[in-house]
Amino acid sequence: MPDGATITYQLPRDELTRTLWRRVVSRPRFLQAMGLYSVLALVLLVAGSEFTYAGVLLLAYVLVRR
Repeated sequence: MPDGATITYQLPRDELTRTLWRRVVSRPRFLQAMGLYSVLALVLLVAGSEFTYAGVLLLAYVLVRR
């Protein structure tokens, strides 16, 4: 190979997406935040009718993020 030659390669998009998703989801900070949001959403749902919408929205956010 001549000097200065580079080798390039590309990962398939699905492999890159799976790897990055696993790295983000398995972080302790992410898991702690989603756990806290889940508990807060359940508390809001149980707290009363005026907090139900906030609890549902927070719970939907947690489910979408996972």
